Amino acid sequence: MTQPFSSTPQFAQQVAQIEGLLHNERTLAQQSLDQLLVQTRAGRDAVGFITAVELLSQITYGDTSLDLQYEALQMAQGHHLFAAEARLLNLIGCALYASARYQEAMQTWARCLETAELSQQYVCWVKAKMGLGQIYDALGDSASAVHLHQEAIERCAQLDDRWLLLQAHINLGVNLHKLRRSEEALAAFNFALDTARELKHADDEAEVLMRIGELYVAKQAFPLALRSLDSACVIAERTGYRWAWAQSLLLRAECLLRMARPKEALQQVHQGLEVAKQAGASHVRMKLLYLLAEVCEALDDFATALQMQRQAQQLERQINQSLQREPLQQIAQIAGLSPNADQMLLDLASDARLEQGDLPVLSQILCQTACKVLQLAQASFWQWSADRQTLHCLLRVAQDGALLQAGPDVPRNKLELLFGYLDAGEIVVAHSAAQHVYTWQWSELSLHLQGISALILVPVRLNDSSVAVLAFEHLHQQRNWQRDELQHATQLGLLASRALAQHQQRQYQLQIARLNEQLQNQNEMLEQRVTERGQALQQASQKLVQAEKLAALGYLVAGFAHKLNTPLGSVLTAASTFSEKSSEISRLLDAGAMKKSQLEQFLAEGHTIAEIIQRNAHRASDMIRDLRQLAADDDAMLAARLGLKSLMDDIIARYAARSDASLIRFHNLLDEGLHILSYRAVLELIVAQLIENSLRHAFMPSQSGQIEIASQYTGAGQLQVLYRDNGVGIASELQQKAFEPFYTTQFGQGHSGLGLYQVYSLVHGKLGGEIALRSEPGQGLEITLTLPASANLSSATFAPAG
Repeated sequence: MTQPFSSTPQFAQQVAQIEGLLHNERTLAQQSLDQLLVQTRAGRDAVGFITAVELLSQITYGDTSLDLQYEALQMAQGHHLFAAEARLLNLIGCALYASARYQEAMQTWARCLETAELSQQYVCWVKAKMGLGQIYDALGDSASAVHLHQEAIERCAQLDDRWLLLQAHINLGVNLHKLRRSEEALAAFNFALDTARELKHADDEAEVLMRIGELYVAKQAFPLALRSLDSACVIAERTGYRWAWAQSLLLRAECLLRMARPKEALQQVHQGLEVAKQAGASHVRMKLLYLLAEVCEALDDFATALQMQRQAQQLERQINQSLQREPLQQIAQIAGLSPNADQMLLDLASDARLEQGDLPVLSQILCQTACKVLQLAQASFWQWSADRQTLHCLLRVAQDGALLQAGPDVPRNKLELLFGYLDAGEIVVAHSAAQHVYTWQWSELSLHLQGISALILVPVRLNDSSVAVLAFEHLHQQRNWQRDELQHATQLGLLASRALAQHQQRQYQLQIARLNEQLQNQNEMLEQRVTERGQALQQASQKLVQAEKLAALGYLVAGFAHKLNTPLGSVLTAASTFSEKSSEISRLLDAGAMKKSQLEQFLAEGHTIAEIIQRNAHRASDMIRDLRQLAADDDAMLAARLGLKSLMDDIIARYAARSDASLIRFHNLLDEGLHILSYRAVLELIVAQLIENSLRHAFMPSQSGQIEIASQYTGAGQLQVLYRDNGVGIASELQQKAFEPFYTTQFGQGHSGLGLYQVYSLVHGKLGGEIALRSEPGQGLEITLTLPASANLSSATFAPAG
């Protein structure tokens, strides 16, 4: 990118000379600045051009000034000169305000505040604040305007900028005057007047004198007012400050009219109208026309008075249009009688042709809509070549849909900077195509020959890549694109992306349809093979299930055999010992050598051996009973509609009477109206096993505790039974083993390890539910049983509820 810096000594000297003329010789300053603009524009000196525009904006007004400011703004944005961008946004806001385009001015100053904060241009921030205060003043909210100007004055004091402080006091005085705080207003004006004279700013001195005269007019101190206004007119005319001159002429005319000197007032009004026109001050012209009507009426020229009154009203309506659309136009748009940009975009978004048309049709629809939405004479659609070295103009469309001459195509080697920007997916906004950093070469190449003076280029992206460009083209003069226009252009670009994506999707669908046709022919050949493979897979699956069952059975049998081996081994050992002892006693009896002590010892040992055999036989019997319960034929069990609370009460009553549960408090929190259609015996066995598990493992023999049973419906025909104890809990690494068969933490103490496994099997098998365990060491245990409100009863025998 070309460096946008202007650093020649000659340029610095020119700027210094112009700055010396600005506040005292405005006409000479403007002539010098006009020459500087031509010089910097020809040399594509961005910084020099921006500097010239900033200086010129201090002494000129109207659309000409606005065009130059937008041209400079696009240079600042193109070269990423953020400080200059903030200053230019402030100047544009001032120009829009002077033209009574308050809504656009407010938006511009709001952007200026954001940019000024980011670029740390605090002087510019203060100016934007004062600008917003002027808008509040124009809208009749003088109190808010005073607040904003006081805020600006506080920041000015920190910045030590005397001229800025002067401007803030002028604006503050104006609004204080409107609030009828005349003494405070006069103090503000006098401070500004002293500062203007100290700085030798004759133009600012003229404005302050005009404001003081305005204050005296309001107080009807006409001689004092004329004295200030006479001085203001002389200084403003000499410095070329036309706005202050026009305002002063307006106030002098009003003074003369109130002093019954209408002929002199008439002369002042006519002169004021000419000066206001030159200044581009619409609101001053409006006030002068209203005053002229009064003067003509005072001179008994009622026809002219009526004519001036109508002209003033017409101008006032034009000014008000910047704040609010005409009511009839608004109603027409609501009723659909007048085109509306948002409605046109909405209609385009739902246009079926975007989804069904080919690329030329899509492009034509998009370009025609772009012309209507942005009020353009033409728009064009461009595509990248396959090697992305050329932008090819697919078509160019007029607002009525007529096809215009396309092209010419644009090569990358001539516009590398522009192509790189578009490749990155960035939108190019050229208020003046001939001066924009990215488009001036294109303008020289072909745009100016086609009469294209301003344009917006919106990349059309597909799959994160720019595939086309939608161009919004304005003919024969600069166009200062507004924020809503840029927003509409962006929306059209998004619609173009969507249309191209759908066009690409249709192409893919056609390819897929052809492939599907080929695949369908092969499917018939594959169906038989799939059927054969399916049958083989089903047989393999059945074998795998059977193998898993056998493996599970083997694991169960192996575990049971291991557990049963301990008590049976003890019985066998005890029986062998008893047999040996009996043989020894028989030998002693036969020999007649048995002593009484030996017999007594044999009887004691026999008693102990009998206890060992009995105890281990009971253990083996219990284990066999648990295994038989696990494998019992549940289909013989009876199903019934059960009241859960009464069922739990019965189970709790049995355990509460046991000595090992004397310190345990049971809480049955179930609702009386909670019922379930299920198997009573299975539910009793499950809950009993859970309580038994808590009594064995959760609490020490002398420890108190509590067990709680609650439930809730979960919807979808299910309910949950929540079983909790506040015992020792289970460590996280042991929780996964809790439902495994033969797993117990009290190995060798007479426990089979089948309790929770049996619960798990019954819940998942017979009842068709789910079980979940949650516990923390020292925090107790919670088991959640999720059960169907109606169990699997396909093979059940039903019994009355009870």
